[in-house]
Amino acid sequence: MSGPSIGIYYYLRIVFAMTKRPDGEDADEVRRLPWEGTVTVVVLGLLVVALGVYPEPLIEFVRGLGGP
Repeated sequence: MSGPSIGIYYYLRIVFAMTKRPDGEDADEVRRLPWEGTVTVVVLGLLVVALGVYPEPLIEFVRGLGGP
């Protein structure tokens, strides 16, 4: 079963590269999002959870866009 673990390795390399701090940056410094970013993250998180639990309204809406 070496197949899945190899795939996870490549995905985790991307995550680590995105979260790595630049060399000159202090590790104790906390990065803060502006309030707009925080609101966006919270709203999108709630949408992901809501549509994951109850996706029928979105499915019906998309079906209605197709016409009769």
